[in-house]
Amino acid sequence: MIICRYFVYFIIYSFLGWIYETFYCTVHEKAWENRGFLYGPCIPLYGVGATLAQILFVDLPIYYSKEPTYLMIFLGCAIGSFFLEYSTSYLLEKNSTPDGGITLIYL
Repeated sequence: MIICRYFVYFIIYSFLGWIYETFYCTVHEKAWENRGFLYGPCIPLYGVGATLAQILFVDLPIYYSKEPTYLMIFLGCAIGSFFLEYSTSYLLEKNSTPDGGITLIYL
């Protein structure tokens, strides 16, 4: 059941990330701008990042009985999001086609 819980976290955080980024870009551009590369209201990058943060800073300390400080959470999320964004950007740019599509077969 733990996998199901993390999947639900992933879906919720992906949807909330889509709402956040779409709202921000729409206000900034003063026109509707649908963000994300998938069809539908989700951005998986937010889902993966938030679910990993949930696992690392909420669920694992329960098993190891060490509470992370706010500074550890901030630095861990900042460094983790940097590497997650950079690696995702690299893979998407490397596997993009000339017409703007993405070939996920060659990952």
